[in-house]
Amino acid sequence: MATREEDVVVPIITNTSPEDTSHSNSSPEMNTELIPAFNPDVSVLHIEAWGIEYSHTRPHVTPFSSGSSGSGFVVMHLDETYIVTNAHVAEAERLTVKFPRGDNTKYEATIISIDSSCDLALLKVDNVAFNERAVPIPLLERSPKIDDCIEVHGFPMGGKTVSKTRGTVSRVENQHNYAHSNIQLPVAQLTAAIAPGNSGGPVICNNMLIGVAFQGIRGVEGSGQIIPVSIVKHFLMHNKMIGDVHHSSFPELNIKTSKLNSLTKTSLGLASTTTGLKVKSVPLLSCSGTLLQENDILTHIDGIQIHDDATVMLEDGMFEPYDVLIKRKHIGDTVSISFIRGNDSHACDITLNKAHGANDLVPLIPSYVQPSFYWDSGLLFQTLTKNFLSSTYSNTAKIKKYRNISRDEDNEEVVFISSIIPKSYAQDADGNNIYNDDAKDYKNMKISHVNGTKIKTLADLIITMQNTTSASIKLTFDDDDADDLEIPKASHLENLMLMREFSIAELCSSSYNRFIREISFADVPEMCLFHNSLTQLEILEEVSPPAPPPTTNDVEVDRGDSIDGSEPHSPNQVDSEAELDGTHIDHADAEETDAVVNNPIMTGEQNVMRPTSNLFQFQQHLD
Repeated sequence: MATREEDVVVPIITNTSPEDTSHSNSSPEMNTELIPAFNPDVSVLHIEAWGIEYSHTRPHVTPFSSGSSGSGFVVMHLDETYIVTNAHVAEAERLTVKFPRGDNTKYEATIISIDSSCDLALLKVDNVAFNERAVPIPLLERSPKIDDCIEVHGFPMGGKTVSKTRGTVSRVENQHNYAHSNIQLPVAQLTAAIAPGNSGGPVICNNMLIGVAFQGIRGVEGSGQIIPVSIVKHFLMHNKMIGDVHHSSFPELNIKTSKLNSLTKTSLGLASTTTGLKVKSVPLLSCSGTLLQENDILTHIDGIQIHDDATVMLEDGMFEPYDVLIKRKHIGDTVSISFIRGNDSHACDITLNKAHGANDLVPLIPSYVQPSFYWDSGLLFQTLTKNFLSSTYSNTAKIKKYRNISRDEDNEEVVFISSIIPKSYAQDADGNNIYNDDAKDYKNMKISHVNGTKIKTLADLIITMQNTTSASIKLTFDDDDADDLEIPKASHLENLMLMREFSIAELCSSSYNRFIREISFADVPEMCLFHNSLTQLEILEEVSPPAPPPTTNDVEVDRGDSIDGSEPHSPNQVDSEAELDGTHIDHADAEETDAVVNNPIMTGEQNVMRPTSNLFQFQQHLD
């Protein structure tokens, strides 16, 4: 059921005074005598993010400007002052940070490292005055525990001053869905109020950082969730070792397994007391290489028994999926696997050199990255992403099956037809118009060949289409039940005419321009240029000979929101016919959300409405 925007819980925000210090949580295991009192005025930051965003269902549409705000805090890393916030707050072209009071300067911040998998980003301000004023927050040595007294600091919606809410840790999960990446990682749930705008803000316990606010469950009070300090430390350590700007801090074994039951054990000749997992397949690019094989029975990981339900027992007595032990490691670490092959027991050490999602056939891309697309002969070809799957209402059953598949080759992509222009641009031998209506039955199907040429990437398709000399193109699909599709091949001139008539801003995404044969819009006959659409006239003004000025009867086109505070943009929002698992809410993209059990939403507030599940991000959208 879709959740209405008014169903979002609006928490009560309590403003802090400069004299307030962190609420003390007496803990016999912690000596806080040498820890200075937490002061939000010099440790908590208001972050504004400005940039452009693209439509993943209509990538040819001109991107729109967007602004959002969130929270952040100061940490000491590699003996220097840095800022930590959420990845969904920092994914932008321009970032500024500002202290709550005492300094009204907006400082430019640079992204040093960003990890979408754990929704964290590391920023740096290259300014002496900022670094002299900023006071890092020390990191708590342990993970959150139930009943820990905490304070949430940040800049939620409803005001411009820093806020503080108090509560306790009500739940700790070793594996829980992160809305930004759909990866399962530890979270802690709080009774303290968290609202859009709190994203990236510090959660304090005993004057030290215990976590980072980032998401909550829509419509459920006391469901604010935080990234535990252990994940923050993991992120910072990975940055120290690797230093990538865009990366995942968490490795994965990348093998396909199935659970064991009594019948399976009998058929495999295993003792009833044997527990573990059966290896179904090992992708070619898996970090395990040839060390593991199909039908191997995994029994232990790092000496810890794997149970038949694919869980291991952790130190706290909780049973969690076995890959939680993998995610505790860093890229480049090794893991010890014990397994049975045939009637023999074996063990091997595997180097975890693959980051989470690195081998995914269908990637998740940041909202500010232009989706890959190409227009030709009235067909819109795209590279499949998780962003597309979570943004469209159209029937995606034929390509959803690729979502959880690993690539067999580097740079392999799923290329498919996402949209069709029902327009005749060719004639048969008798002079009758030919339409490409038949192509509608092939939407959202993976293309395997074009005119007999194997298609592994969108670049392969573009090069093949651009260089073909035949009068038609034949598309073959990765579906045994699908016939080949043959349609007339539009010339370069005809493609440009279609672009003009249907207000298509670009023939392809900018990264593929080098594959396009050069031809000017000036070559298009003027009689084909203009129609009674102001949208088309406005687009043509910059690229064609002077056009007749629009009349007052023409419809005004909404050009979208901008950083100067103009009206929000609507054309680049999700198509009205798009298919939605959750609801429209104000927040950053929460991709891959249909698998979410509790439907958390990330803490955020933006000026753009997009479909997501009930997981929301607490970052605030700017007007």
